[in-house]
Amino acid sequence: MPSLVRNRLYLGDICDAAEILQNGSPEITHILSIFSTTSISYFSEWHSEVSIVSKEIRKVVSGEKILHLVEYAGKDLKFVRMAASLEDVASENLLDCLEVCLNFIDESRKHGSVLVHCFAGQSRSAAVMTAYLMRTEQLSLEDALTSLRLSRETVCPNDGFLYQLKSFENMGFKIDLASPLYKRFRMRLLGDSYDRGEIIDFMKFAVDPGLPAKAISSKRVASSKGEDKPDSAYCCKKCRRVVAVLDTVVQHTPGEKEIVIK
Repeated sequence: MPSLVRNRLYLGDICDAAEILQNGSPEITHILSIFSTTSISYFSEWHSEVSIVSKEIRKVVSGEKILHLVEYAGKDLKFVRMAASLEDVASENLLDCLEVCLNFIDESRKHGSVLVHCFAGQSRSAAVMTAYLMRTEQLSLEDALTSLRLSRETVCPNDGFLYQLKSFENMGFKIDLASPLYKRFRMRLLGDSYDRGEIIDFMKFAVDPGLPAKAISSKRVASSKGEDKPDSAYCCKKCRRVVAVLDTVVQHTPGEKEIVIK
Protein backbone atom coordinates (compact mmCIF):
# COMPACT_ATOMS: atom_id res chain seq x y z
CA MET A 1 0.00 0.00 0.00
CA PRO A 2 1.45 3.41 -0.94
CA SER A 3 2.55 5.71 1.88
CA LEU A 4 1.11 9.23 2.13
CA VAL A 5 4.09 11.57 2.47
CA ARG A 6 2.43 14.94 2.01
CA ASN A 7 -0.92 16.16 0.72
CA ARG A 8 -1.44 14.63 -2.76
CA LEU A 9 1.98 12.97 -2.60
CA TYR A 10 2.51 9.20 -2.22
CA LEU A 11 5.53 6.89 -2.16
CA GLY A 12 5.26 3.23 -3.12
CA ASP A 13 6.63 0.22 -4.97
CA ILE A 14 5.90 -1.67 -8.18
CA CYS A 15 3.01 -3.58 -6.58
CA ASP A 16 1.28 -0.32 -5.67
CA ALA A 17 1.76 1.11 -9.15
CA ALA A 18 0.52 -2.05 -10.90
CA GLU A 19 -2.58 -2.19 -8.71
CA ILE A 20 -3.44 1.45 -9.43
CA LEU A 21 -2.75 1.24 -13.17
CA GLN A 22 -4.87 -1.89 -13.57
CA ASN A 23 -7.77 -1.18 -11.23
CA GLY A 24 -7.81 2.59 -10.90
CA SER A 25 -7.61 4.79 -7.82
CA PRO A 26 -9.91 7.37 -6.25
CA GLU A 27 -6.90 9.48 -5.22
CA ILE A 28 -4.00 8.96 -7.65
CA THR A 29 -4.02 10.75 -11.02
CA HIS A 30 -0.30 10.82 -11.90
CA ILE A 31 2.48 8.25 -11.55
CA LEU A 32 6.26 8.68 -11.61
CA SER A 33 7.96 5.34 -12.34
CA ILE A 34 11.71 5.02 -11.77
CA PHE A 35 13.05 1.76 -13.19
CA SER A 36 16.06 0.65 -15.20
CA THR A 37 13.85 1.06 -18.27
CA THR A 38 11.09 3.48 -19.25
CA SER A 39 9.00 0.82 -21.03
CA ILE A 40 5.54 0.05 -19.65
CA SER A 41 6.26 -3.60 -20.55
CA TYR A 42 8.49 -3.79 -17.45
CA PHE A 43 5.32 -4.47 -15.44
CA SER A 44 4.54 -7.52 -17.60
CA GLU A 45 8.14 -8.74 -17.35
CA TRP A 46 7.86 -8.47 -13.57
CA HIS A 47 4.55 -10.36 -13.47
CA SER A 48 3.19 -12.10 -16.57
CA GLU A 49 -0.43 -11.56 -15.53
CA VAL A 50 -0.01 -7.79 -15.49
CA SER A 51 -0.91 -6.06 -18.74
CA ILE A 52 -1.05 -2.26 -18.91
CA VAL A 53 -1.90 -0.21 -21.99
CA SER A 54 -0.27 3.14 -22.70
CA LYS A 55 -0.20 5.95 -25.25
CA GLU A 56 2.95 8.03 -25.60
CA ILE A 57 2.80 11.80 -25.18
CA ARG A 58 6.48 12.70 -25.49
CA LYS A 59 9.96 11.34 -24.78
CA VAL A 60 13.54 12.55 -24.41
CA VAL A 61 16.29 10.45 -26.00
CA SER A 62 20.08 10.53 -25.67
CA GLY A 63 21.74 8.37 -28.32
CA GLU A 64 19.80 5.11 -28.26
CA LYS A 65 18.65 5.48 -24.65
CA ILE A 66 15.29 6.94 -23.63
CA LEU A 67 16.04 9.15 -20.63
CA HIS A 68 12.41 9.72 -19.74
CA LEU A 69 8.98 9.67 -21.32
CA VAL A 70 5.48 10.85 -20.51
CA GLU A 71 2.43 8.82 -21.50
CA TYR A 72 -1.20 8.12 -20.76
CA ALA A 73 -1.40 4.73 -19.08
CA GLY A 74 -3.58 2.27 -17.23
CA LYS A 75 -7.29 1.74 -17.04
CA ASP A 76 -9.04 3.88 -19.70
CA LEU A 77 -5.68 5.66 -20.21
CA LYS A 78 -6.71 8.03 -17.44
CA PHE A 79 -3.36 8.19 -15.63
CA VAL A 80 -0.49 10.44 -16.68
CA ARG A 81 2.70 8.46 -16.17
CA MET A 82 6.26 9.68 -16.41
CA ALA A 83 8.98 7.04 -16.54
CA ALA A 84 12.62 7.87 -15.77
CA SER A 85 15.46 5.45 -16.46
CA LEU A 86 17.68 4.95 -13.41
CA GLU A 87 19.57 1.91 -12.08
CA ASP A 88 19.75 1.32 -8.33
CA VAL A 89 23.55 1.38 -8.17
CA ALA A 90 25.84 3.83 -6.39
CA SER A 91 27.52 4.95 -9.63
CA GLU A 92 24.22 5.93 -11.31
CA ASN A 93 23.65 9.58 -12.26
CA LEU A 94 20.76 10.75 -10.09
CA LEU A 95 21.47 14.48 -10.31
CA ASP A 96 20.83 14.80 -14.03
CA CYS A 97 17.33 13.34 -13.79
CA LEU A 98 16.25 15.23 -10.67
CA GLU A 99 14.96 18.41 -12.29
CA VAL A 100 12.56 16.68 -14.66
CA CYS A 101 11.30 14.40 -11.89
CA LEU A 102 10.79 17.21 -9.39
CA ASN A 103 9.03 19.35 -11.98
CA PHE A 104 6.70 16.45 -12.83
CA ILE A 105 5.82 15.98 -9.15
CA ASP A 106 5.11 19.70 -8.78
CA GLU A 107 2.85 19.83 -11.84
CA SER A 108 1.08 16.61 -10.87
CA ARG A 109 0.17 17.93 -7.43
CA LYS A 110 -1.39 21.00 -9.05
CA HIS A 111 -3.81 18.81 -11.02
CA GLY A 112 -4.30 15.84 -8.72
CA SER A 113 -2.26 13.39 -6.64
CA VAL A 114 0.97 11.65 -7.62
CA LEU A 115 2.51 8.28 -6.74
CA VAL A 116 6.31 8.15 -6.89
CA HIS A 117 7.61 4.59 -7.05
CA CYS A 118 10.50 2.35 -8.08
CA PHE A 119 10.73 -1.43 -7.70
CA ALA A 120 10.87 -1.70 -3.90
CA GLY A 121 10.02 1.88 -2.91
CA GLN A 122 13.22 2.15 -0.89
CA SER A 123 16.13 3.63 -2.86
CA ARG A 124 15.48 5.29 -6.24
CA SER A 125 12.00 6.67 -5.56
CA ALA A 126 13.04 7.51 -1.99
CA ALA A 127 16.01 9.51 -3.29
CA VAL A 128 13.79 11.55 -5.61
CA MET A 129 11.22 12.06 -2.85
CA THR A 130 13.97 13.17 -0.46
CA ALA A 131 15.18 15.73 -3.01
CA TYR A 132 11.62 16.99 -3.41
CA LEU A 133 11.23 17.53 0.34
CA MET A 134 14.64 19.18 0.51
CA ARG A 135 13.72 21.68 -2.19
CA THR A 136 10.11 22.44 -1.30
CA GLU A 137 10.67 22.64 2.46
CA GLN A 138 14.31 23.82 2.48
CA LEU A 139 15.38 20.81 4.53
CA SER A 140 18.85 19.36 4.94
CA LEU A 141 19.43 15.85 3.61
CA GLU A 142 19.34 14.44 7.13
CA ASP A 143 16.12 16.25 8.08
CA ALA A 144 14.39 15.32 4.82
CA LEU A 145 15.25 11.63 5.29
CA THR A 146 14.09 11.71 8.90
CA SER A 147 10.80 13.28 7.83
CA LEU A 148 10.32 10.79 4.99
CA ARG A 149 10.92 7.83 7.32
CA LEU A 150 8.03 8.98 9.48
CA SER A 151 5.81 8.10 6.51
CA ARG A 152 7.76 5.07 5.24
CA GLU A 153 10.27 3.46 7.60
CA THR A 154 11.98 1.32 4.96
CA VAL A 155 13.37 4.11 2.76
CA CYS A 156 17.12 3.71 2.24
CA PRO A 157 18.73 5.46 -0.77
CA ASN A 158 22.05 3.86 -1.76
CA ASP A 159 25.34 5.54 -0.79
CA GLY A 160 25.87 7.04 -4.23
CA PHE A 161 22.44 8.69 -4.17
CA LEU A 162 23.10 10.04 -0.66
CA TYR A 163 26.38 11.57 -1.83
CA GLN A 164 24.61 13.25 -4.75
CA LEU A 165 21.76 14.48 -2.54
CA LYS A 166 24.33 16.09 -0.24
CA SER A 167 25.77 17.86 -3.28
CA PHE A 168 22.21 18.89 -4.21
CA GLU A 169 21.87 20.44 -0.75
CA ASN A 170 25.22 22.23 -1.04
CA MET A 171 24.24 23.62 -4.46
CA GLY A 172 21.19 25.28 -2.92
CA PHE A 173 18.61 22.60 -3.81
CA LYS A 174 19.18 23.00 -7.56
CA ILE A 175 21.38 21.49 -10.26
CA ASP A 176 24.01 24.18 -10.77
CA LEU A 177 26.01 23.23 -13.87
CA ALA A 178 28.64 25.87 -13.02
CA SER A 179 29.18 24.56 -9.50
CA PRO A 180 32.55 22.90 -8.75
CA LEU A 181 30.56 20.19 -6.95
CA TYR A 182 28.66 19.34 -10.12
CA LYS A 183 31.79 19.52 -12.27
CA ARG A 184 33.66 17.13 -9.99
CA PHE A 185 30.69 14.77 -10.04
CA ARG A 186 30.56 14.78 -13.85
CA MET A 187 34.32 14.29 -14.05
CA ARG A 188 34.06 11.27 -11.76
CA LEU A 189 31.33 9.77 -13.97
CA LEU A 190 33.50 10.21 -17.06
CA GLY A 191 36.44 8.60 -15.26
CA ASP A 192 34.29 5.63 -14.25
CA SER A 193 33.05 5.22 -17.83
CA TYR A 194 36.63 5.31 -19.12
CA ASP A 195 37.75 2.71 -16.55
CA ARG A 196 34.94 0.40 -17.69
CA GLY A 197 36.09 0.73 -21.30
CA GLU A 198 32.89 2.44 -22.41
CA ILE A 199 32.67 4.68 -25.46
CA ILE A 200 32.69 8.29 -24.27
CA ASP A 201 30.12 10.65 -25.76
CA PHE A 202 32.20 13.68 -26.73
CA MET A 203 29.11 15.89 -26.38
CA LYS A 204 29.77 15.60 -22.64
CA PHE A 205 33.00 17.56 -22.98
CA ALA A 206 33.37 21.33 -23.28
CA VAL A 207 34.19 22.82 -26.67
CA ASP A 208 37.94 23.06 -27.34
CA PRO A 209 38.79 26.68 -26.42
CA GLY A 210 41.78 26.57 -28.76
CA LEU A 211 39.66 26.32 -31.92
CA PRO A 212 39.56 29.35 -34.24
CA ALA A 213 37.03 31.99 -33.28
CA LYS A 214 35.04 31.30 -36.46
CA ALA A 215 34.56 27.65 -35.47
CA ILE A 216 32.93 28.38 -32.13
CA SER A 217 31.17 31.35 -30.62
CA SER A 218 33.27 32.71 -27.77
CA LYS A 219 31.75 32.58 -24.34
CA ARG A 220 31.27 35.96 -22.78
CA VAL A 221 30.69 37.03 -19.22
CA ALA A 222 29.09 40.28 -18.24
CA SER A 223 31.20 42.66 -16.20
CA SER A 224 29.78 44.81 -13.44
CA LYS A 225 29.61 47.72 -15.90
CA GLY A 226 27.40 45.74 -18.24
CA GLU A 227 30.19 45.20 -20.78
CA ASP A 228 31.23 41.79 -22.11
CA LYS A 229 34.68 40.36 -21.70
CA PRO A 230 36.23 36.99 -22.57
CA ASP A 231 36.64 34.33 -19.90
CA SER A 232 40.07 34.06 -18.29
CA ALA A 233 42.13 31.61 -20.34
CA TYR A 234 44.99 29.20 -19.63
CA CYS A 235 47.63 28.87 -22.37
CA CYS A 236 50.53 26.56 -23.10
CA LYS A 237 53.68 28.35 -21.92
CA LYS A 238 55.62 27.24 -25.00
CA CYS A 239 53.22 27.56 -27.95
CA ARG A 240 50.64 29.91 -26.33
CA ARG A 241 47.71 27.79 -27.50
CA VAL A 242 44.61 28.20 -25.33
CA VAL A 243 44.02 24.90 -23.52
CA ALA A 244 41.29 25.86 -21.02
CA VAL A 245 39.08 28.70 -19.85
CA LEU A 246 38.13 29.45 -16.26
CA ASP A 247 34.60 28.12 -16.71
CA THR A 248 35.90 24.61 -17.47
CA VAL A 249 38.42 24.43 -14.61
CA VAL A 250 37.51 22.15 -11.70
CA GLN A 251 38.81 23.79 -8.53
CA HIS A 252 40.22 21.65 -5.73
CA THR A 253 42.24 21.92 -2.55
CA PRO A 254 45.77 20.49 -3.01
CA GLY A 255 46.20 17.31 -1.01
CA GLU A 256 42.48 16.64 -0.66
CA LYS A 257 41.25 13.25 -1.80
CA GLU A 258 37.98 12.71 -3.62
CA ILE A 259 35.33 10.59 -1.92
CA VAL A 260 35.03 7.27 -3.71
CA ILE A 261 31.56 5.72 -3.93
CA LYS A 262 31.44 2.02 -4.76
